[in-house]
Amino acid sequence: MLEGVFDEHFKYKAKYPVKVALPVIPTNLDLYWSAFFGELDPDLVPIVEAHYTKPVDVERVDDIPGDLGRLLSPDVLFPRRLVQHGLRRQRHGFAARGDASVFFMDASNVDDIVDFWNFRAMGRPLIGLPKQLADNESLRGVLIKFLRSNRRHWRNNPKVCDVASFIRSRHSTMDEMQEFAKSLDLMPPEGDSSKDGYYVLQRWYPRIWDSWARDKDAATPDDFYTGDDGTVELGQTPDRSVRLTAVVPDFAESRGIYSHAKCANEINFSIFGSSEHLAEAFPASYGPAVRRAIGGVALRDEWRIGRNGLVKLVAGVGSMHVKIPAAQEILFAWLADQGWKPELSTAGILAKQIYRQCDGQVGFLANPKVLNILEHMNGGNVTPDGKPTERDKLSEERSLAVQHVKCA
Repeated sequence: MLEGVFDEHFKYKAKYPVKVALPVIPTNLDLYWSAFFGELDPDLVPIVEAHYTKPVDVERVDDIPGDLGRLLSPDVLFPRRLVQHGLRRQRHGFAARGDASVFFMDASNVDDIVDFWNFRAMGRPLIGLPKQLADNESLRGVLIKFLRSNRRHWRNNPKVCDVASFIRSRHSTMDEMQEFAKSLDLMPPEGDSSKDGYYVLQRWYPRIWDSWARDKDAATPDDFYTGDDGTVELGQTPDRSVRLTAVVPDFAESRGIYSHAKCANEINFSIFGSSEHLAEAFPASYGPAVRRAIGGVALRDEWRIGRNGLVKLVAGVGSMHVKIPAAQEILFAWLADQGWKPELSTAGILAKQIYRQCDGQVGFLANPKVLNILEHMNGGNVTPDGKPTERDKLSEERSLAVQHVKCA
């Protein structure tokens, strides 16, 4: 990853160079600072110092509280930003009045730090503000700049603005947060078209663990991808299988194959014109039967079911065998994981054959008039418009079985 950073930012001398900083975590509020900036594994520090300190111009920062303004500059890469190298954010849902947030927290409390970590993992712009550092001038300067940059006028109504939200942690009080927000003394610029301020106060934490309430609170996590992707068009394959080339980040492409997964590939299917009903939805909770259905006899538990489809854990560059599962296989496998032994009924077998004979184009069967005509053509006691026929000799003969008609 550091080689990828070197190739992008340090291989050639830039007019406005990027800097790499390695903050020294202080003993006071050490867990918070580690969650904020990230921390290298002690086994990796000698390797970084020996091979990358000079090429990447790594700078050690001993006074984190005093250098916050410089460390949080967009052109400074610290450990947490380094591991985000090459990632592209894809948003899911939008907050009603902006998604930027300031998490007012107690940096000495583990619960608040965990909430801060999970909040940031959603992908929203976020600053974790410890009440222990409420008087830190560097942090206040960063915060004011953050609030101003996230105050945006609506294009269709300039009198309304999107603003950041101050969110109270479990171990902070509303009075403490309100008192700090007032101390910033931020007012709209003179002559501004909107009277909205720079922030709103929110007393509740987003319900990120509640799948029903998550989208109501604009707490749906964003997706993060590298800039690499690939598309393969499939023809008619009898076994619905194909070999795909694994997609890996550029900085890892020449590193061969590892013994464990280094990244994940998300695989989506756009299905049309198939004579078999293929799986387009997968269960969120699944067991070994579903895992076998989507991955066959896969080694090292390589397959997952993600929010957007199938996920394949990739150990390196190379091809991988993918079989597009049938809907029946996934459903029956899920039922097997629940302890059932499913079998197709007679009606299910007929429905499967109808789908196959129609090449998957079964939308016309939703029209009642079409069903009436088919029933009439099949000898049913209905007219083409669906009305029951009158009981006469002809209709009685039409309703007889074939062998009875021949005998008559």
